[in-house]
Amino acid sequence: MDTIDTRHVSNTPGQPSAISGRHASHDPDFDRSVTILGNAFDIFLDARDAWRDASAAIRTARATPDPDWSVIHPLALHFADTTLHAIQ
Repeated sequence: MDTIDTRHVSNTPGQPSAISGRHASHDPDFDRSVTILGNAFDIFLDARDAWRDASAAIRTARATPDPDWSVIHPLALHFADTTLHAIQ
């Protein structure tokens, strides 16, 4: 008997299967999309980690000012802050 339920669980080759997901796993465009999304997420995580490292470095630099850098040091911190906010 051909009902909606039997059609949805069909494992006929070349046909989408809502339960097994066989069609999606053999679709090269789907595989590429997953790879691209995974790479984009890795880049996002790397950028987030770099932002955290830079933020920590700025906090450390503010807490321990170097007297030899009395003019350049605040400008460098301001530039770093501005850059981080632009990235964020």
